[in-house]
Amino acid sequence: MSTVSKHGLAILLVLAGFSAFAAEPGVQEAIRAEIEQLRETGHLAANGFEVASGELLARIYENRNFEPAWPGVEK
Repeated sequence: MSTVSKHGLAILLVLAGFSAFAAEPGVQEAIRAEIEQLRETGHLAANGFEVASGELLARIYENRNFEPAWPGVEK
């Protein structure tokens, strides 16, 4: 599996893990908490899988001000 594929898979797994929060208020806060955990520990797991591209994922959500990046979730 190529590095790009691994990164894409990791991001999809994390987004799938966050999707449980999609219908609830406080989505941005939930994402921020996960990214802060990633920054503090250097590790993040989603659905039991370790995220391999944590640095990339953190930058994406920090640049989005922790807003959801999956379809169907309104600001």
